[in-house]
Amino acid sequence: MPSVLDLEQSVIGWRVVSLDIEAALAGQGLPRDARPGGSVMAAACQAVEAAPGLVDFRFVRTCASIAHRRATGVDLTTGVIEGEAIACALDGADLVVAVVCTIGPLLERRVSALLASDPLLALAFDGLGSVACERLAGTLCGEIEEQAAERGMGVTGPLAPGMIGWPLLEAQRQVFALADPAPIGVVLTPVGQMLPRKSLSFLVGAGAGVQARTTCVACGARDRCKFRPNHA
Repeated sequence: MPSVLDLEQSVIGWRVVSLDIEAALAGQGLPRDARPGGSVMAAACQAVEAAPGLVDFRFVRTCASIAHRRATGVDLTTGVIEGEAIACALDGADLVVAVVCTIGPLLERRVSALLASDPLLALAFDGLGSVACERLAGTLCGEIEEQAAERGMGVTGPLAPGMIGWPLLEAQRQVFALADPAPIGVVLTPVGQMLPRKSLSFLVGAGAGVQARTTCVACGARDRCKFRPNHA
């Protein structure tokens, strides 16, 4: 398998990511230790049981060197990233890894089919799909961090299009130009939304000069995010 940090090489791959009742409940906004009874738990269990046939964990990833830094962005060997937040977040980085990942369209089709007849079950599937995509992204971030550490590098946290200082539409176009997700079936709408909807795109910077992994300060959801570290 190619290294995450192999330069200018686009990698298309898949992963196996575990899904459980905790994931289904978390996707509905319930606390980690929540154990609801009745129909909510039944719907969560049904979603988890059906998930293996509805999720397809795919990703495309590419790595590029930073060739030049500017106050408003960075020039890579394979493209350009514009955004003051990006220029700041990539301080100390030598490499940038661009990633687009998805669980495919089947689960959201199931959600659409259930909305009218069983909205509670539709909610369970939808929440599980969101967490499934987040877990895939977390797995990929962990691989980047692990291989960077082997080379004596630190990594930034994932830098997502739409964060403060990196407007969604332009950011999505920049990530898609670096890591073309067409082979995994992900497309971008004119307003910057990814289809299938259960898809994520992000960048991770790596370098010997990178000190902090968290980038919560640049995220518009930092004050309400249940995944935010306590120290961020």
